[in-house]
Amino acid sequence: MIVDIITLSGITASDGTTIEAGAVVKFDSEFYAGSSDIRVRPRIFRSREFFENGFDSVGTNKKIGEFKIQLSNDDYYTLTPLNLYHHVANTLNEIFDGQIFEVSVTEE
Repeated sequence: MIVDIITLSGITASDGTTIEAGAVVKFDSEFYAGSSDIRVRPRIFRSREFFENGFDSVGTNKKIGEFKIQLSNDDYYTLTPLNLYHHVANTLNEIFDGQIFEVSVTEE
């Protein structure tokens, strides 16, 4: 199973070009003992192939750097990788003020 966060519509890259629908978001996450906060550092790639082949991520006109997701203790202790992807996609949608990001699950 492959899980990705993809863009549903184009967004503007920091260099003014368009990042087309279907771009892929990958992220690093950090969990801390004694806290139900998760630190997330997302990166956007123009496609899954660009990510897999080592291309650099693309900046956007909105600086998305690192952000924190705060979960209730119940949500934190029952968190699955797929749920984390949904939380990251929802947070990115809030940052971009629209329904731009969606979780995609592909069976291999």
